[in-house]
Amino acid sequence: GGTSFAADLSRSLQLRPCNHLRCSRQTHVNLTRRGCEVGACEGYLPRLMHLLISPSPPRLITLLRRPIDLAMSMFSHCNKYTEDRYNESWFDFGGWLSTSVAHLKRMQHVVGAEGAPLTAADGKLLKGHRTLINFCPYPAHNPQAARLVLNSPQQAFTTRWTPEWVNKAVRAVEGAYHVGVTEHYGASLCLLSAKLGRPRVNKLQNCQCISHQENAKEVGTKAKLTQTHSHEKLAQVSSSTLKHISFLMALDEALYSHAVVRLFRELNAFNLTCLLKLAKWRNIHVQ
Repeated sequence: GGTSFAADLSRSLQLRPCNHLRCSRQTHVNLTRRGCEVGACEGYLPRLMHLLISPSPPRLITLLRRPIDLAMSMFSHCNKYTEDRYNESWFDFGGWLSTSVAHLKRMQHVVGAEGAPLTAADGKLLKGHRTLINFCPYPAHNPQAARLVLNSPQQAFTTRWTPEWVNKAVRAVEGAYHVGVTEHYGASLCLLSAKLGRPRVNKLQNCQCISHQENAKEVGTKAKLTQTHSHEKLAQVSSSTLKHISFLMALDEALYSHAVVRLFRELNAFNLTCLLKLAKWRNIHVQ
C-alpha cells in the first residue's frame, strides 16, 4: 500500500503495530507479540509469508492502483535512479516501456533474462552493458500481480503468466481481508475501519454518511499523503505508450477492475458509497 498506507494503519486507524511497518523484506515479523494488531513489510507476498511468525493464518490488507498511474509512479522512481547514476537522456516514460516490451518479447521465458544486456533507442548497448533490472529495479510486467504471487522481481522477467499463475493472483485478491483502491484512498480507509468495527477508535475524518454532503471535506485521513514525485498527465501519454502499458500490465488491469468492483460492493454493504466522489469515480472507471 505504500508509505502513506503503512503510516495510516497506525496513525489514523490506531492499529497497534507489531513491527516497523516499512521494514525490509529480510526482517521477520512477529505477530504473536502481546498487544499488537498489524504487521507489514515491503516485498513479494510469498517471500514475506515465510518471514511471518504467526499462530494462525494472517489476514491480508492491501491496496491496488490503476496500472497507468502505477507505471508513472515506478518510472518516476526509475528516472531519478538513472539520472543520479547514469544520466541517460533518452530514458523517458515511453522509452522505458518500449524497452520493457522489446525485452519481454525477446527474452521472456529465457533463464537469466533479467541479466540480458539492454540496448538504447539507437540499438547500441547501454553503457556498462547494463541489464533491465539494474537499469530500473521496478519490473513493468504485471508488477502488482507479481508481488502477490512471485518471490522476487527477477522472476517478473521470466514468468510465463499461464492460467495457473493468473488464477493464483486472482485468488490472492479475492481471498484478501481488505482490498482498497489507491485512487479512492480515503473511502478505502473508511471501509477498512468499518470492517474492523472501530469507527470511533480512530482519527479518520468524515467517514459517516449521516448528513454527508456533496463536496464535503476530504474523506479519510487528515494527514498529508506522502508524495515523492510528480506524474505525467494522462493526456500527455501517447497511444503507443498506452498500448505498451496494456501489453505489459494486462493481468494487473484485470486485478484492478476486480478491486474496483469489490470496493463499490463492500462500500454499498456498509451504506458508505456516499464517500466516493462520484464524478471522479465515473471519470476513472466508466469508459
